[in-house]
Amino acid sequence: WEHTFRGSFDYHSEEKDDNGSVTITHLTELDGDFAGNIVTDQAVKLIEAHGPRDQRENPWFMLVAYQNPHWPLQAPIDYIDMYAGTTGGGTGYRARQLVLALTKHMDDAVGTIVQALKDNGAYDDTIIIFTSDHGGPTNMHESTENNNYPLRGGKNTLWEGGTRTVGLVQGPGIPAAPESVRSHFVASDWLLTLVAAARNITDESTDVLAGLFDQNESAPFELGDGINQWGFLRSG
Repeated sequence: WEHTFRGSFDYHSEEKDDNGSVTITHLTELDGDFAGNIVTDQAVKLIEAHGPRDQRENPWFMLVAYQNPHWPLQAPIDYIDMYAGTTGGGTGYRARQLVLALTKHMDDAVGTIVQALKDNGAYDDTIIIFTSDHGGPTNMHESTENNNYPLRGGKNTLWEGGTRTVGLVQGPGIPAAPESVRSHFVASDWLLTLVAAARNITDESTDVLAGLFDQNESAPFELGDGINQWGFLRSG
């Protein structure tokens, strides 16, 4: 599922047949189901298509970007009902209930994907990363009710409440941490870190992109200011 179509943001898939013809399917054509369910189903299908490790020749990468919890606050009714009467009254109580419902749905969806990895023999050699792009919006911004305490601020601010999030990572080569780690790790670090992991490069002084492109060909992306943190993850 891509994010753009004809210059605008839009979720759609593009499937090409043997003759080169492209069929575009938009999420709007899948009315009747929740977007989070559709994304999860697609992720499971991709996992099943790759099969167990002994049937795979190359590493593979999958990004699953759920829209929830996010505005507009729309969740399946059975998830909304789970939190009936739990968020108190007053301003924002309904929005808070919907945020909880969306978060619970995402939690279950991630569990479905993890189970698919286990069922297809891919769990033990898959690096799983759970992360976010920013803190929650506060003060009813985007009509939602979030609390990033003890961090100050929220989404669309430069305070830590807007730029610092929690996350987790697990997989082969990464020892189980006995407690949370408070260290600097930014989104732009993931590119070089994951390439190093896929190529089994443990020396942080090594150019992890060396040999991936022709000598006269530059990388088809901007590296930004990210660094390789695979050694840090391996050290626990």
